[in-house]
Amino acid sequence: MFKNTCKVTTNNFYIVWKAFLYMFVCGLAVGALGYVTLLPLFQKLQEVGWFGQVNAFFTTMYTSPKEVAESFADTSSMLGSVILNNTHAFWWNYLLFAIVFCVLYNVLHNINIYTIGEVVNSQMSSNIKDSYSNKLVVSLKKSIGYSFVKLLVSIPFWLLGFCFFYFYLLLAKSFLSSILLLSPLLLLWMLLASLHITVLSGVMPCLINEQISVRKSFGRGFDIIAPMFGRVFSNAFVLVLIMFLVNLVFGVFTLGAALVVTVPCSIVAVSAFQLVTYYTCTRRRYYIAENMIVEPVVRTKGVKVASLQISPAQEQQKPLVYAQSQTAVYQAEMQKLPEPLAPSKVLVHHVKPEIEQMPTYTFAPQPVKQQAPAILHKPALKKAEKPETKQSLQKPEKPTKPENK
Repeated sequence: MFKNTCKVTTNNFYIVWKAFLYMFVCGLAVGALGYVTLLPLFQKLQEVGWFGQVNAFFTTMYTSPKEVAESFADTSSMLGSVILNNTHAFWWNYLLFAIVFCVLYNVLHNINIYTIGEVVNSQMSSNIKDSYSNKLVVSLKKSIGYSFVKLLVSIPFWLLGFCFFYFYLLLAKSFLSSILLLSPLLLLWMLLASLHITVLSGVMPCLINEQISVRKSFGRGFDIIAPMFGRVFSNAFVLVLIMFLVNLVFGVFTLGAALVVTVPCSIVAVSAFQLVTYYTCTRRRYYIAENMIVEPVVRTKGVKVASLQISPAQEQQKPLVYAQSQTAVYQAEMQKLPEPLAPSKVLVHHVKPEIEQMPTYTFAPQPVKQQAPAILHKPALKKAEKPETKQSLQKPEKPTKPENK
């Protein structure tokens, strides 16, 4: 699943730029609304000198790393005290900020994920490249419903992740403890994110490919994933780990410039992974490139879940369909090809006989005929045979009609 997810993501890389443009516009809108709602709080933090404390914290990270934990604790405690002490005055601003940041931003983010899934699904099912903006408008009603339901399902995962971070703050009282506990915290977060992706892997593909409601798609999606839950979860964990490393390494070494590409690429990869999981669990054929078709098969001993070659028993009974690529020829059954498949992109060949089945022929050398000696004189005519005379060679005369008496 992870390997095919990478292939689908790279073959649909053009969606990354459209997803980035959508995220950029939505980020500016949400950021502006969030700043307006928390403007009184920012003024209060400026009065107590909290922003100066934040500058001191970043300076401590480079000058004296041993005091990072203590500086972070002081900065966090000052922020918490200001927020709690002014709750009676700013409660309306806190509520608006929660609606803007927690609800509006996540709804817009989930709409982006659903639209990417629509575009990628068109390529995987029918080898068609749809327009991102067209799918965004056409599927807006369904994507909004999916976004709100997914938001409700995601709340327990967010609360559990926040609890992990809260216990980390309670236990990290020194520099050594903060470093030692950081690794378990990241591991728990990645396991929680993998579980979140696994639980929702079948929801969005079911809503796209099956004519069911948003509520039924959550139950249907989990039923599809349940038989292969362990395999899906392990592949999701590898995907989350790779995305975390890519965003961290490229973000640090490029001072955040590479995040313009890596963050939307991660969103496309998550959508592609969910679609690949759905097609694999339902054993449906799908494209990973313009001329490559994957055939998921039942997992048995010695047989992969997603194979590009049909079994030998089917090769002897049915003709093969060869989907040609630059490096290899991949086989698939002609009877189970998707309906929208263009016939011009499929070449039909019959099974070639093996070398042992080829008939063999042997040819014996022909005997050389001996030529008779040349005769220089003409043979004498027999007595019975007489040469034809000139009269016999002439044309016979026509018989004359008798005269009438």
